[in-house]
Amino acid sequence: MKIISTIKELGINPDSRTLVFMPHPDDEAVFCSGLLKNLTTNKIPVKLITLTSGEKSTLIFGLEPGEDLAATRRIEQKNSCEILGINDFEVLDIPDGGLKTKEKEVKEIISEQINLYKPTQVITLEPDGIYGHPDHIGLSKFVTEVVTSPIKLLYVTVPVFKKKRSVSKISEKSEINPIPPEYKLKLKNTETEAKIASLRAHRTQFGDFDINSEVFGFFQATKLLKYEYFTYRK
Repeated sequence: MKIISTIKELGINPDSRTLVFMPHPDDEAVFCSGLLKNLTTNKIPVKLITLTSGEKSTLIFGLEPGEDLAATRRIEQKNSCEILGINDFEVLDIPDGGLKTKEKEVKEIISEQINLYKPTQVITLEPDGIYGHPDHIGLSKFVTEVVTSPIKLLYVTVPVFKKKRSVSKISEKSEINPIPPEYKLKLKNTETEAKIASLRAHRTQFGDFDINSEVFGFFQATKLLKYEYFTYRK
């Protein structure tokens, strides 16, 4: 694994165009918001497509009575994108938890977005979906099958877990084996600050996001506030 500090070392240059596919609002914040902030700071065109509104999430920190979770999460995504400097983004309406059942529709969306945006790099989660979520796995599979050369497919991943097992009750796998990172991107302080702000923008999922939050241990274990991890499809 190569420790890097610039997007140039990822093969991204001023002529690049990056198209990002994520399953739910907040996935961009967790796994690659530092990179996204780096891209927008360097004026690399970025488009973020989020396939679902995350309406099935069981996390509802601060959700007011009568407040619609899907609508709220769309607003949270907008706020996150503003923090990261992403002006070009969409939140689609594929059913949360049912993405794998919509293969034809999702592949058509991916193909259409690629044809319209003409990216040099497509970014999505690695094939095991980081922690085995069916939507994560399904989207990664569909993106992998649609993206062809000369477009480069960049997987977002995490360090190898000490125990290769499911870390989520909703995982569809008893064991998970995220692709080992090829690149470990060291985040600048401004990128870490943007990442934390992005996570806090998704308030229903992370609350205030501090050391007392339920998910903070995951970020400590993976060092995802200081580094982000990537590998290109071979």
